Amino acid sequence: MPLDDVLRAFLRTNVDYYRPVFVRMAREGAMFHANFAALLLTPIWLAYRGFYVALGVLYAVPAAAAVLNTLFYLLVSPWPIPQLVLLGPFLASVGFGSFGNYLLYRRFRRLIGDRSVPSDQILTRVDGRGLGPPVARAVATTAVLILFVAYPLAVVVSALANPPGSLD
Repeated sequence: MPLDDVLRAFLRTNVDYYRPVFVRMAREGAMFHANFAALLLTPIWLAYRGFYVALGVLYAVPAAAAVLNTLFYLLVSPWPIPQLVLLGPFLASVGFGSFGNYLLYRRFRRLIGDRSVPSDQILTRVDGRGLGPPVARAVATTAVLILFVAYPLAVVVSALANPPGSLD
């Protein structure tokens, strides 16, 4: 079975970008390869490529903490969250921008390396595994909406409700 067909079934999109990257990783054992989409749009790339645990831990947790912080500030009193929690998304962007392709390549190698699957069934095994199931994509989309819509909206509402100098 041609590797291009298997790779196309796995990735479904951007095959022309990932093919030389995966070949280089297979030949040289290279782990590092810059992926600017994963660097600049990390939560969207993670959701699109099916890295839901990473998305949940690195983005949903800080986004939820920031939203809770804003709600507590509006309703009760200041509840400062550790600013280090918000460093997670930045570090994740750098990490996935640097090593995200390698993690995707490892997932692909694991799927096609399973000797228990007959070669005529390998296409059905890898079909769409470079993406995620619809329910997981919905959860990931919700996390991205919290981070990029709900949190900025909560910050704006907080700024309008508590203008500078109103805490005196």
